[in-house]
Formats: sequence, C-alpha cells, structure tokens
Amino acid sequence: MSARFRLPSAKSYNVRASELERERSHTQAVCNVLLLDNTVHAFKVNKSDHGQVLLELVFKHLELTERDYFGLHLNDDTSDTPRWLDPNKPIRKQLKRGSPHNLSFRVKFFVSEPSKLQEEYTRYQYFLQIKQDILTGRLPCPHNTAALLASYAYVYLLSGLTPAQAEFQYLNTARTLDLYGVELHWARDQSQTEILLGVQSVGILVFKNRVRINYFAWLKIVKISFKCKQFFIQLRKETSESRETLLGFHMGNYRACKNLWKSCVEHHTFFRLERPLPPQKNFFSHYFTLGSKFRYCGRTEVQSVQYGKEKGIKDRVFARSPSKPLCRKLVSGTDWDSVSRNSLSDERLETQSLPNRSPPGTPNQLTEVGNAADNELELKLKGQTNVRAENCLCDLFYSGSVFRSHLSSKRNSMD
Repeated sequence: MSARFRLPSAKSYNVRASELERERSHTQAVCNVLLLDNTVHAFKVNKSDHGQVLLELVFKHLELTERDYFGLHLNDDTSDTPRWLDPNKPIRKQLKRGSPHNLSFRVKFFVSEPSKLQEEYTRYQYFLQIKQDILTGRLPCPHNTAALLASYAYVYLLSGLTPAQAEFQYLNTARTLDLYGVELHWARDQSQTEILLGVQSVGILVFKNRVRINYFAWLKIVKISFKCKQFFIQLRKETSESRETLLGFHMGNYRACKNLWKSCVEHHTFFRLERPLPPQKNFFSHYFTLGSKFRYCGRTEVQSVQYGKEKGIKDRVFARSPSKPLCRKLVSGTDWDSVSRNSLSDERLETQSLPNRSPPGTPNQLTEVGNAADNELELKLKGQTNVRAENCLCDLFYSGSVFRSHLSSKRNSMD
C-alpha cells in the first residue's frame, strides 16, 4: 500500500501505570515466616501497614482461633535481645532491612496448664514449639525428663493413646521444666557481672553462673522502669525495712532495655490482669509525652480462655504434618558463661544439671518408662566416649529405641 493510502497510527505509553508499579514495589514488603512445623510461607504486606495486618495473615493461613498466645519473632542478627513484632506499629518502622524479611511464628505467652488451651489444634502448636525448644537447647531439660517426653512420641502408637492425649501429656510434663515460659535477656548487675534476666508469667528471675539467684514475684514489685540503658525494679517495702528497695541493671543498649521493659509489661498484663488497662487520654498527653506510650492491647489470659470456650472448635479435624529434622542440641554440656549476647538473639541456653520434677497427675507407668530410658541413656553415654550426648539424645527422640526396648522387656518379664 502506498504511503498516501496508509492509515494514520497512534502510539501511547502508559507512564502512570509504570510509575504505580514502581511505587508498589517500593511500598510492598515480602515477609518470610518460619512456622512451627519448620515450613516457610511468604506473605506480602504494605510497609505502611501495622504489624497486626501481618499477624492476621499468618493466623488466617494457619486457621488459628486462639491467637493471643502467639506472636512473630524478629530474626535480627544485630540484636542482642528478643524482639517481637509490635501489632500497633507500622511494619516499616520495625523491619529496617530490605525485603524479604525473615520472621518466626512462635508461642509468646506460655500457659501454666495445658487445660487452659481449649482447642486441640492450639495444643498441637504448643507441642511443636516446646519440642523445638528442647531439641535446639533453648529449653534445658534433664535426661530422664527428656526420655519421658520422647516416649510420648510413640506411646499413643503402642499404648492406645490418641495423638491429642500424648501431646497433652507432653505439655503437662514440659510445664514443670525450670525455664518453661521464661524469656531471657542479657544484662549486667551493679558490679558489671554478666547475668540473665528472665521474664515469666509469675515474675522476674535473675540467673548467674547457671544458677537462679533471685526471683521477684509480680506481687512484690511496685514499679518497673528504664532510662537509657538502665533497667530498674522497685520492690515493695517489707515490714523489717524502712523504705522500698530499688534495683538497677545495665543492659547492652537502649533498645535492649526497652525490649525488656515491654516484655515485662506484656507478661504482667497478660497473666495478672483480667483486662488490659485503657490508654490514658487527656488534653496534655496529646501534646506532651513523658516516657514510652507502649501498652499491651491484646486479650489477657482470662479473656483468651473465655474466648476459646466461646469460639473454639473442639472437634476440629486437622493433619499433623511431620516437621523437618534439624541438627539439634538437646540438653547439657554447655556452660552458661559461654552464652554471649549474640547467642541470646536465638535464645539458646543450656545447663549442665537441673532437678527433675514429675508433673502432677503423671502415671506411675510413664515415670517408670522415663527412669528406664534414663538408665539406658547412661549406658549409651558410657559406652560411646567419642559420641556427644546430643547425638545419643537425638537418636532417642527419633528412633524411640529406649521406649520400645523398655516395653519389650516388660512384656518378657510378664511372660
């Protein structure tokens, strides 16, 4: 066709669409969340969204009803203290590095009794968390208790218990461990000696050289505060004292100090109050602020239990997916002196010896299983000098040989 008969053509370029796509890539963040079954799921959120948006996406993905016991742990290697995603702050202020961001879905508040968890699915998430903490050394565990806990992975197969019953017994035993539900923070005392401050449902604990040297119940604490890198605990005056006691601790930096203070506020509110304290609203607080305005705004334990009774699905059917194996340290063998601030970012803590306490209501037969497993483990350790205790315990957890050999010996003796 000649040029004089060619139809005029028009070309266009959508600049706005390209700019919007560019802006979207800068405003969106990809968050890789490690779940308790050791699988990773990616979630996309806007950086301007609050942390609650990401939490809701994770809860919806897991189809979790009893949500207030859980949180998202920030995997920040530069931090020397546990950090949780704040649901009331924008994500861009909490996740500083470039996308993708790595977080871990974890249990944040550990209940004192598994019966407070209304759904079997919630107890299963607790079971995965505690098993992971024991296997990674985050939750120290004596040998005989470790053997008893390992037996619950097989007892429902051999003794007629359902998986839910075995997991309930597992939680009932694990709650008796000394560091169950303790969130540890590195600090120094007034003499500049390294210590660990533990925040728990019942109060604040102090550890030094592998030993708990002090414990402050919430009832004895008047006020907790911080200033710069100093964390203060004001204790109630005893009858024999003339004035209240003020204890001070040195934290690594301002951020670590504030994280410890926030953890204390959250644990006290969740476990000790029936409902969160309402935020203070007045004319002067809108223009003048002294100190942190942080308050725990979620449900308390009392409200969570009631919510679980009303909304929980007790007959829920779900699949128990086998978690991916990890290279784990189980118990013992590491001095607390070697626990550095960097290692505390992963909350790794191990002790050489802890007293064993049988949980109330544990059947005598299962106690005998734990003792027999402990004896079997000691024989293994004596006969394998070149094999570390962790390897023997890993074999104990995954093969179940101790428990099965005990059952077979019991059957032979009965015959």
